[in-house]
Amino acid sequence: MRYLRSLSLSLFIATSAIAGTIGIDPLSTAIGTNSGFVLQVTGSAFTESLVGGGFDLSFDAGLLTLNSVSIAGIWNFAPSPGTIGAGSLTNASFNVFPGSITGNFPIATLSFTSKVIGGNSAVALLPSSLFPLADTSGNVVTPNFVAGSVQVTAAGAGVPEPSTYLMVGLSLIISMVFRKLTVTAY
Repeated sequence: MRYLRSLSLSLFIATSAIAGTIGIDPLSTAIGTNSGFVLQVTGSAFTESLVGGGFDLSFDAGLLTLNSVSIAGIWNFAPSPGTIGAGSLTNASFNVFPGSITGNFPIATLSFTSKVIGGNSAVALLPSSLFPLADTSGNVVTPNFVAGSVQVTAAGAGVPEPSTYLMVGLSLIISMVFRKLTVTAY
């Protein structure tokens, strides 16, 4: 009997430790001010057969604006982009029916715009309280949630456009011609 309890406890611990990861891709990105960019929410290394779930998201509203959320097409049953707020996304949900999903897979595409000021913002994924991840048996699956980060940088001087070189060159030629004309006139 003691052996069976030990075996069942070790099986429980082993099965709860194999949950996959839900993360932001890319994990870190740098973007200029007033620029649009996209982050992906992905699942990886899931051995469980998932039928769906949800996530929440938080970020610095002073640096970023979340414009839209698009749930990946593999989640074909009643997907919801959730509710976008200032610095948050709540209860984005994804489900598949019939069937299930394992392994590595896309979950959602997040479209952001950076604001005028620069700085760093974590983009933290959190479990949804309304839509926990579940497997085909209806068991709650608890994955690792991995946050990303966005660095918003002010636009630098950059490289001049070719028209700038043309204007500078034309100005030099005109000034040399004007100088030559004024020197020969005296």
